Amino acid sequence: MSVSAAETDPAGEPHRRGVEHEPQVLDASLAPAFDALVRAARLLTGSQAAAITVVSGQQVRALASCGLPPGEPLSRRATAAGPGFFELPDTAQDAALLAQARALGQRLPASYAAVSLQVDGAAPGTLCVMGEVPRALSGPERAQLEGLASVAVALLSQQQARQSLGLQIDRLTDLARASGDWMWETDEQGRYGWISGDFERLTGLAPQACMGQPVADEPLVDAAGELLPSHGTLLDQLQRREPFARVTTRLTTPLGPLYVSRSAQPVFDAQGGFRGFRGTARDVTALKQAQQAQREHEALRRQIEIGERASRDKSEFLSRVSHELRTPHNAILGFAQLMTLDVEPPLSGMQWNRLDGVRQAGQALLKLIDELLEVSLPGPSASGLAAEGQGGPAAAAPAAPAPAAPAKPSRVVLYIEDEPLNIVLMQEIFRAQPEWTLHVARDGSEGVEMALALQPDLALVDMNLPDFNGIEVLRRLRAAPSLQGLRCIALSADAMAEQIAAARAAGFDDYWTKPIDLTRLLAAVARVFDGP
Repeated sequence: MSVSAAETDPAGEPHRRGVEHEPQVLDASLAPAFDALVRAARLLTGSQAAAITVVSGQQVRALASCGLPPGEPLSRRATAAGPGFFELPDTAQDAALLAQARALGQRLPASYAAVSLQVDGAAPGTLCVMGEVPRALSGPERAQLEGLASVAVALLSQQQARQSLGLQIDRLTDLARASGDWMWETDEQGRYGWISGDFERLTGLAPQACMGQPVADEPLVDAAGELLPSHGTLLDQLQRREPFARVTTRLTTPLGPLYVSRSAQPVFDAQGGFRGFRGTARDVTALKQAQQAQREHEALRRQIEIGERASRDKSEFLSRVSHELRTPHNAILGFAQLMTLDVEPPLSGMQWNRLDGVRQAGQALLKLIDELLEVSLPGPSASGLAAEGQGGPAAAAPAAPAPAAPAKPSRVVLYIEDEPLNIVLMQEIFRAQPEWTLHVARDGSEGVEMALALQPDLALVDMNLPDFNGIEVLRRLRAAPSLQGLRCIALSADAMAEQIAAARAAGFDDYWTKPIDLTRLLAAVARVFDGP
């Protein structure tokens, strides 16, 4: 039978090569048995040489030979021929084969016969015989060669089965080690029969001392390491005789408490009888401690957030209350003081006493408000406007006219305020100052527009405006190149320390709190104009 390379099955080639590349499928440990097989093949077929060959990729190997090996061209031809018996009674008749042998510098035998060695559905090699004269094997000789080939296949299959079993054991062992720190096995009574791995290092218990001893009644715990509400135990889990995975228990050991994650599979015999459990165990103590630390950290973080939110809410509430209480106070005390400054017509003694009573009551109420809200008034530069320590009529009377002085250029003051009474009060204050001109804007947008148009010398900005707050007003004013030198002072009924600090940090030149003292307001404005 002559088979050319073109007649091989391309579909079978990848499978064959996949088998021959399996590690140690054709192991050299079979050499003694293979040597005996090739000697028997040579003797029983009356051939001059015999060999067991394999083709592995680009390499042709003779695992055993008696006489000369067949050479590469014949081995490849026979292997490519596929399963079964292959024969070339006269190799000299195959011109292509002769050309390949000459190219490789090899001599071909006169005759050649081979049986493929089928291993797991593939043929990675052959058992072959060769002769010095052209001839075909007889029927009995062919049968003998095929019988010996079946012995070689049995040996290869057994070797492959042993290697496959060893590989599976290695895989299972590696997987078990990867899934746990130690492995364990119990009998049907729940007594330990086998423990391996790092059991002693992690628990301080010798595995030998545990053999034949029942599994400890370890309590089951939840993800937080706390006992389950059901108070279940590992023995309860084992008594169900069902598979379980990642069940966490708390094990008491000589080295201290240990949190153990267990997975196990029940074992049954061929008759369905329960034989015990096989499982793995992993020390998860460090994980539980890390999780507990994380939970404590999260709880602390939440408490801090709650505290900060409560503090913010309190500050916002106090700021709002401060503004709502001090705003009407500004009008009461301001108009009361404004009346004491009137010289035409002057107040009678009885009217002065009544008005002073209003003023003193207002001051007392303001003190109570500050104490209630725990307000920290700003430093001397800002607190100069707080309505406190006002004297009697003499102290409140306007100063005597000073000698005539050269006329000063008019100063422009922009007051950005939305409260009508505060606007009226400020207008009354500035009415008696002919060298100062007061302009009023009733919200932030209007204030910015008027500042750009008027180019004022001073801007008094209320911090709580209908469209946006005073800090945003300041930001827009500072962004205008033509207003870079504008002095800006916050004027607000919000006397909370946080608000004052925020305004100063934003860039306000000062922060004046309401209710205001009229004479001190005028003096403070004068200092702004006369300052650097």
